[in-house]
Amino acid sequence: MGRVVSHDSWPPFQHLLIFLIIHFIHFLPLIPESTLTLAYQYNLFILLGNLLPILPLDGGRMVQLMGDHLLPYQASHMFSIVVSVVTIGLGLIITYSTGILSLSLLLLFIFLLLENRLEWKNRYYRWLRFLLYRHSSPISFTKNVYLAVDERKRLMDVFPHFYRNRYHFIGLKGHHERVFISESECLSLYFEQKAHQLTIGDIVR
Repeated sequence: MGRVVSHDSWPPFQHLLIFLIIHFIHFLPLIPESTLTLAYQYNLFILLGNLLPILPLDGGRMVQLMGDHLLPYQASHMFSIVVSVVTIGLGLIITYSTGILSLSLLLLFIFLLLENRLEWKNRYYRWLRFLLYRHSSPISFTKNVYLAVDERKRLMDVFPHFYRNRYHFIGLKGHHERVFISESECLSLYFEQKAHQLTIGDIVR
């Protein structure tokens, strides 16, 4: 199968471009040295802050993208939210204990915490959107995954095991017959035929 195209953005490399621009301007007598130094410091602060492992910052998105290679999509999403909240808590403790916690920084932490609370609250709908996208937008993948599940499992019990960058084939656990149903067929049964209560045993047989 072909390659999958990721729809997530990577960290803002435009900051590196800004560093280059500041470096070249440094050799031109256009802007005072103090202004360039301040611009460099601000750009560095924004870059490092944006790389913190907190959603919706780019660092948090990187954590989720790395988690997608190790965990199913649903578990990876929840893991990235937990990492975000833990990082926010550590940030509050460190900044308070070192005496650098300001009102603006506190408001920023509160904003990020509320964003992650909303992300956690909407995690189920985001997961359903992920499944619907897999169903409606055909994508090519470089790796297949074969899931052996209990025949009494329903479709909704199987979907949480779907990875982001892999294609899935589902079969029955403990059966010698190598009979599988594809991910596309499962999603079609769920979204188009509304076969919500069918078990994998009913489908595969």
